[in-house]
Amino acid sequence: MNRRSIGVLLAVLALTVVVGVANNLVNPHRVPWTGRPRILHSDDGDLPESHWKGAIAGVKHGLRELGENGAPIALGGVAVAGLTLAGRRRRLGWGELGEAWFRAGMAGMFAAAAYYKITNPTEFALTVAQYKLLPDALVRPFALWLPALELVTAAGLLLTRFAREMYACLTVMWVMFIIALGQAVFRRLGITCGCFDIAGATTTGEAWFSLLRDLVLLVPTLYFLARAQQRSLFAIVTGTNRAPTG
Repeated sequence: MNRRSIGVLLAVLALTVVVGVANNLVNPHRVPWTGRPRILHSDDGDLPESHWKGAIAGVKHGLRELGENGAPIALGGVAVAGLTLAGRRRRLGWGELGEAWFRAGMAGMFAAAAYYKITNPTEFALTVAQYKLLPDALVRPFALWLPALELVTAAGLLLTRFAREMYACLTVMWVMFIIALGQAVFRRLGITCGCFDIAGATTTGEAWFSLLRDLVLLVPTLYFLARAQQRSLFAIVTGTNRAPTG
């Protein structure tokens, strides 16, 4: 990684801190700067399913989600197919199209994920605490910083040419999510990814689905981290500036 990339990543880090602090200053659902949210009751270590059954439940959960959201998924597929044909007519390669759709998809996914966390820091801090992973003093600062990182990364993927730096940010987040979810399901913490059943979860299917999804998405992220050119999404779609720019 060269000095320019390090500078960009430091700028991203500084911006995420500013966004997180500013959000907590003005947000009506702001959290105290220190302390740890309470741990909700859950049937720790007493979930009825084995890890193997939990993983299968995760796959079933994903299939159920696909079925329940069939209409928007189908519309999205039609849009992707149509714009892919348009891109091919502009002589864009399959690799370029793949990266363009991956960047746009990840930007949309992380912007959506950041929305509820940023709008309600108190609820998200409570969520973070249930993972029982971070020291008390870091729970609330982390809950303010992570959605800011998601939002800044989403904007970077859409609007800037710093592709490799944004893929590096994605990689860091996937690894964090995989570690957090992995230890949660293996410790049987009764966690459903991103939200929790206060009465105690009875299945780890949703958490397993999220873990498997993140493992899958880590693979293309690492691929593009290694192979991507420093181009904006607009440049990829329009076929301009195809030569590597360092």
